[in-house]
Amino acid sequence: YAIDVTDPDQPQLLWTLDNSGDFAELGLSFSTPTTGVVQYGKTPTPVIMFGGGYDPDKDAAHGDDDEGNAIFIVAALTGELVWKATHGSSTGAVSSAVFKHQGMIDSIPSDLAALDTNADGITDRLYVGDSGGTVWRVDLPARTTDNRAAWFVSELANLGRADTHTDKPAHDRRFFHRPDVVMSADEYGAFDGVLIGSGNRASPRATAVENYFFLLKDRHTTTGEVAVRPYNAATFDSTQNAAGLTDVTDICDNASVCAAAAANGWKLALLEPGEKVLAAAVTKLGKVYFTSYLPESPHSETMPSCAPATGAGRLYAVRLDNGAPVANADNAAGEQAQLRQWYPGTGGADRRFTPGTGSAVADNRTKQSAQDLLV
Repeated sequence: YAIDVTDPDQPQLLWTLDNSGDFAELGLSFSTPTTGVVQYGKTPTPVIMFGGGYDPDKDAAHGDDDEGNAIFIVAALTGELVWKATHGSSTGAVSSAVFKHQGMIDSIPSDLAALDTNADGITDRLYVGDSGGTVWRVDLPARTTDNRAAWFVSELANLGRADTHTDKPAHDRRFFHRPDVVMSADEYGAFDGVLIGSGNRASPRATAVENYFFLLKDRHTTTGEVAVRPYNAATFDSTQNAAGLTDVTDICDNASVCAAAAANGWKLALLEPGEKVLAAAVTKLGKVYFTSYLPESPHSETMPSCAPATGAGRLYAVRLDNGAPVANADNAAGEQAQLRQWYPGTGGADRRFTPGTGSAVADNRTKQSAQDLLV
């Protein structure tokens, strides 16, 4: 729905969309629209951009989706389709407004990350993950003539079950939340860093999947460049695959001794059973902050006896360049500092968090980079 609230006392319905016509691929509308401006003519066009949504069939099992597997760009004032990407038997533009990709088989419930890469006020790049573990890049080069047939999508990374040689439940990684994108550089040159964590929001208490938090270093920083081979989860190991990601789960426990060669990016395992990322990350001054959800609370014995087993949460703070911890939250005894939920009227623990001052523990990232939060 689009509503004109220029006069808040008399709001007017502008337009509505449903899963018919140009929007036949629309699923459950989980993806919050992102506003922006694109250009494919003499003047820029205000638009909204969103993922195709969620296919409820995904609740039952992993498999190809028949709705939600699309990315839409819509004229903000009229609701008309400007451009979309969706699944097809082959990859390429079929018209100025439609691009098809044979790998777009999974629904996209996530919000999109939109970039203006050259600071001209025009959105020219999008990133988003899907419910099958693929991270997509969308190139929207701006021109003063209609060049929408030159807009395209490509797979930046294949990190889920459909893209591994061994198809098993542990690889069923899904992305439900917007990636954080950071323009940066390292000793190998400039990159656009895509930070995203996997986790099935539709099944928060599931424990079978091995989830990760990722940094993908997209070295093709010019919008409109030809798509290249994506980072591949088939080997999921940079020592075996040149396009792989460096696993920093164990080698970067201590930032002072970390020397990870993460030319393509890194991956950090979420080690607790069922631990998953259910929110977007935030990056500031080279530090990445993200949270995770744990189906089983490690502090369940402290919960009131009648309280439901609602799980726990963690807050991570890691370095952008190598995923190493940026702060030590241990107390003087080397124990993890905790954020505890206060239960009104029970005399429960204070909700304030005061980090400890103890020395770093080199062999336990969780103690350094995550604080348990009872929820």
